[in-house]
Amino acid sequence: MKIQCSILLIFSVALLQAQQLEFPHEAINFTIDSTFFTVDGFYFFKNSSNTTVSRTISYPFPNGSSVVDSSWVYDCSKLICIPFIKRNNDLHFSVTALPNNTPVVRIGYRERHDGKTAHYILTTTKYWNHPLLEASYSLTVPAYIAIISFSYTPDTTFKQGNNTLYLFHKKNFMPDKDFIVRFIINSNLEFKKH
Repeated sequence: MKIQCSILLIFSVALLQAQQLEFPHEAINFTIDSTFFTVDGFYFFKNSSNTTVSRTISYPFPNGSSVVDSSWVYDCSKLICIPFIKRNNDLHFSVTALPNNTPVVRIGYRERHDGKTAHYILTTTKYWNHPLLEASYSLTVPAYIAIISFSYTPDTTFKQGNNTLYLFHKKNFMPDKDFIVRFIINSNLEFKKH
């Protein structure tokens, strides 16, 4: 009887692990302008099991929702909006993945920044118990914004017209700090753009 219970327990744990949704990849575009920090990302959720898996997701805001003026959640696989609840510190929604499938969800928000710092939470990756196999980030800023510091050093920098584009690429990435950019807005240059 003990052996049967042990086998059943091991089988139950293995089944539960097999039905877990994985989070192997994200690609996020950040934009900073004179007023707003915008996050617009594609998040890949992998279901390696032979059954449909659903999971409730909590997508955190670093400064609380009081500064977030718009947000969106979109299922790129089904081409539909995903219903969500905007709470004090996060968006709350569900992801459903068909067997052996990787749905892509576009999630984003726009928040009013303080004129000095843009902050995106990366350290919650640890709650998935695996590093991101691949992560790509881009940051676009206009010429009137001067970057003082990055929490992660960009791999590449490009000029695109009046903007600067910073690119970041990571593999097997378990963030130990958030994505934080410190900057200065040159009001004289911003005024000249109009």
